[in-house]
Amino acid sequence: MLSCNEVSRAIAGDLRRESWRRRMAVRLHLLMCDQCRRFAAELTAINRAVRALPAQPTESTVAEQSERVLRRLHTNRDLTRPPDR
Repeated sequence: MLSCNEVSRAIAGDLRRESWRRRMAVRLHLLMCDQCRRFAAELTAINRAVRALPAQPTESTVAEQSERVLRRLHTNRDLTRPPDR
């Protein structure tokens, strides 16, 4: 059985280059390990987000993205702040 550390390295790397036995061992581990499944899902989401970025960011896209990040940070901070009494 592979360890979580070995599986995370395999997921972050290129699984297509691994042997079929190694790929099956990774899949078996993912069936049993919630944390590694979450890690794999997070990497998938990050890869999709990176692919969706424009190839050459312009000044306006950088400014828009910065503004969006700041808005989200402020919104999240408001949600985690205890209510005023």
